[in-house]
Amino acid sequence: MLVPDLPGHGGTAPLPAAETLADYARHAAKVAEHEDLLPAAAVGYSLGGVVALRLAAERPEAVSALVLIASAGIVSLTLRARVWLDVVSAFRPARLVARARDAVARRPNLRAGVFGYWGAEDPRALAPEAVAGFLAAQPEHEDVDTASRVLRREDPRTYLERVRCPAFVVWGARDRLIPLEDGIEYARRLPAPLRVVPAAGHLIVGEYPEECAELLLGFLTTSGARAV
Repeated sequence: MLVPDLPGHGGTAPLPAAETLADYARHAAKVAEHEDLLPAAAVGYSLGGVVALRLAAERPEAVSALVLIASAGIVSLTLRARVWLDVVSAFRPARLVARARDAVARRPNLRAGVFGYWGAEDPRALAPEAVAGFLAAQPEHEDVDTASRVLRREDPRTYLERVRCPAFVVWGARDRLIPLEDGIEYARRLPAPLRVVPAAGHLIVGEYPEECAELLLGFLTTSGARAV
């Protein structure tokens, strides 16, 4: 299994002159090819989800299965999402919060202030390890602006029909950042089975890691694919 950081994130160098999500998808493919891991399943969460989707559309021979977890892409075209992305890109609030990540991880009330409403349905219940994990890489992000721009330039629904592999969609029912309606549309158009975790928000992978892992492994076992 390979878990790469996207360009410009987590200390990975930015992509020079990236214009579309295809540039990010090609980067992910090159990393996987370097490790001799293709063909494989592409698993993506949030921004990583739409990158995985673009990879499956661009390189069908390289992607044996596709998993979208609370994937960005559709809602990113709305005015509300554009304002959110502009604010996050300009002010980088997560980078500021990351300076106090140990305190945030320890204190439920601080977790509520940081992850409430947009991120977790019950932020006080987030495990300290999950909180530390979400915040640890934030100071290393070098270029989130480019990813925000390319995310707003294309509608992933235009290339869903190019995906040929088995697909699986996982979503939190209480996701306020990327609504469940997007998950339903992805599942309908791919087509793919959809699994909804009732009490999860957008940070579903941190709120319910065991459940997500069980769903993922169940699908990958059925499809017979290894994950990237």
